[in-house]
Amino acid sequence: MELNEPFEGHEHATTSLKVILLVFALVVIGALAYLMQVTYSQPDTTQETAPTVTGKASSASEVADWKTYTDASGKFSFQYPPTLKINSDVKGETTLMVSFSNLSTMEDLPSGYDRETLTGLRDDLKSGKVKTAISGSLVKETVTLRQLDICDLQFSYVFDIFDGADSVVTLTYSLAGSDKTSVIANNPSYFTTDTANCGSEKVWQTEGETAFRADLAAGKTDSATKQWANDAKLIATTFKWID
Repeated sequence: MELNEPFEGHEHATTSLKVILLVFALVVIGALAYLMQVTYSQPDTTQETAPTVTGKASSASEVADWKTYTDASGKFSFQYPPTLKINSDVKGETTLMVSFSNLSTMEDLPSGYDRETLTGLRDDLKSGKVKTAISGSLVKETVTLRQLDICDLQFSYVFDIFDGADSVVTLTYSLAGSDKTSVIANNPSYFTTDTANCGSEKVWQTEGETAFRADLAAGKTDSATKQWANDAKLIATTFKWID
């Protein structure tokens, strides 16, 4: 019996240590489970915001340093960024083109339009068949991203603004030159190349145009592109018909 006593003591100590370690592990597991429960039960306070001004009137602070454009005939006015060129014919220059038309006389209709199209659009805006881009006004907003063929990428915001009678103003804010190049360079996932038809020029990826249009509306493109979109919409919200 005396020879077995040391071994019995060692076995007892080992068993006690296992029990202590097991209790410790259970305490740690319980503590971790409690912390996880507390963490994941907290409300999510993060918010995802997308800059958009369509349907909102611009505040004075947003356009405080903008210039005012008044039509030579005194029929309308709007505000615009001081660096933006109006009706510039310089090739490759970002510009805002302004076209005033009279539907009754068919004078000075903007390129690509005819009286029937514009008259129908005006009537659809008045009836609510086409949703107006700016509350309280008759404004059709169009984003043009391609013209003519697959190689001809365009980045234009177009606003057709009606007075409800026979007058319509078309504002076209188009990126060109280095501004257009930056949009393509800063948003590479939407574009690819078609060397057989367009050489080194970028073209839209399959579904790239659709994705870009959706992300542009949601404010998910690069900062320069979002600025272009916001400025275009702000310009439209400052538009006023002069009685």
